[in-house]
Amino acid sequence: MERVLKALVFEMKSIYGDNLVALFLYGSAASGDFHEKFSDLNILCVLREISVELLKKAEKTVTWFVKKGNPPPLFFTLEEIEQSHDVFPIEFLDIQANHRLLDGTDIFENLEIERENHRLELEHELRTKLIGLRQSFLTVSHDAKAVEDLMLRSLSAFVTLFRHILILMGESVPVPKRDIIQLFCAKAKVDESLFLGLLKTREEGQPMTAADVEPLFQRYYEEIGKLTKLVDRLPKAK
Repeated sequence: MERVLKALVFEMKSIYGDNLVALFLYGSAASGDFHEKFSDLNILCVLREISVELLKKAEKTVTWFVKKGNPPPLFFTLEEIEQSHDVFPIEFLDIQANHRLLDGTDIFENLEIERENHRLELEHELRTKLIGLRQSFLTVSHDAKAVEDLMLRSLSAFVTLFRHILILMGESVPVPKRDIIQLFCAKAKVDESLFLGLLKTREEGQPMTAADVEPLFQRYYEEIGKLTKLVDRLPKAK
């Protein structure tokens, strides 16, 4: 990981020079919750100016980075960061809480997010992901292994949303997924054994029996469904 990051920083500095405001590593690799099978290196590149020509200059480097199994870096201008934290509160709060400055100035250090913008995006994300869970299940319901994969691959996104519900509840939130699940389930009164069991399966790679998959998905779907009502009832003002 470190060798890849070092090479990426060198290339991006060579390409963009003074136009590069900051380069960040964020997500599980920055929080210490990196999982080799499910995690990747998430990069945010902040420039003073972005154009099609400037983006094209990074094509070779980004292609190399993606071939290493990572998503393409996010590119923002500094102005976009300053003007869009009201529409990306979850993403920016996550970066703010767990990031590693690879180069440049830490522009997230003093960034302020309004509570109601945070709550609205959280409710939107929960409802969108619940609908997506339904749609995906419709296409794989006949295949127990595919349903298992659907749960395991969606779990990380839902744990992120657990974290943000806890933030809106005024809780001090831990970093490890297991600790987030335990604290969230205690506060929200949802099924801890379900989510901890899925996390264990995800981390250890122990496959479920085909007979267990559909009942487990039903529990998973029902518990996730409760969360939208929970968020909707959270105080809507500071």
